[in-house]
Amino acid sequence: MRPRLGVSTIAADPSTWLEWCRRIEAAGLDEVSMADHLTPGVLAPLPALAAATAVTERVGLSTMVLNNELRHPAVLANEAAMVSELSAGRFTLGIGAGHAEAEHAAIGLPLPSPAERIERLETTVVALRRLLDGDTVTTTESYPQLTEHCVAPEPTHRVPILVGGGARGVQAAAARHADVLGLTGFSARGVAATPTLTHFTAEQLAARLDWVGTLPRDRPEPLRLQALVQVVTVTDDRRAAGQALLDEWGTTDLTLDEALDSPFLLLGTVGEIADQLHQRTERYGIETWTVFSGRPIDPSFDDLARIAAALDR
Repeated sequence: MRPRLGVSTIAADPSTWLEWCRRIEAAGLDEVSMADHLTPGVLAPLPALAAATAVTERVGLSTMVLNNELRHPAVLANEAAMVSELSAGRFTLGIGAGHAEAEHAAIGLPLPSPAERIERLETTVVALRRLLDGDTVTTTESYPQLTEHCVAPEPTHRVPILVGGGARGVQAAAARHADVLGLTGFSARGVAATPTLTHFTAEQLAARLDWVGTLPRDRPEPLRLQALVQVVTVTDDRRAAGQALLDEWGTTDLTLDEALDSPFLLLGTVGEIADQLHQRTERYGIETWTVFSGRPIDPSFDDLARIAAALDR
């Protein structure tokens, strides 16, 4: 399996967004993703991706990931169906349980407990799958409440649903109902939603995927996997880059060797990074690797293009 290389942005300028999407496609990458945050500089993902359909022809488009607590499933299904139609089936609907308490507080919307959010996420995904498959849906759960509801437009292409997050409950919901599980390597824990490395090392990820593989699934199609790479650094000295990263993070949770082997870090020459992606895809079965763009530590377009080209060699 050839690894797919995607790029995700957490902040973008509306005046340059469409050109950015053109450049990503021209660089040979496979997917453009958008984050979902109520903070300055973060574009509304669904309108931005809808606009991107007009200036791209090949790349996949996805949300990475929507906060389930901010959208009613009926409204979201309609919007997702429209983006899918505009893109001729290139859209993946990525959704998660939400975790940014400060963003909820800023709009006067309480953030439910983790258990409540995960339960609501699971019932939402079940409803979204049925709606996007063209069913007329009536629910019996307290949330979401749907009565003889159907999507408009009815999708002519199947809309894959990605469920992303590090919590076991989120990953269990993905294993049962989603097309794709989005892996992050960490979980947001506690009142302040502090990121905690839970499946960041090679061994931890292997153990987590073994556990996911034991979970029941309500659909015949196999669960696909995607990973959100936290840092990409093109360098001739992997060990120095890894040590600099550990020093910057100030973490004692990773050794240098663990960092160099972590599936969520890509450090090395262009050739070494391409080899890492091939090896990790073979080892874990992860088909899409999504890297960040738009931060000072991120790779340049030239580096991304070179990595994408190296994957084909």
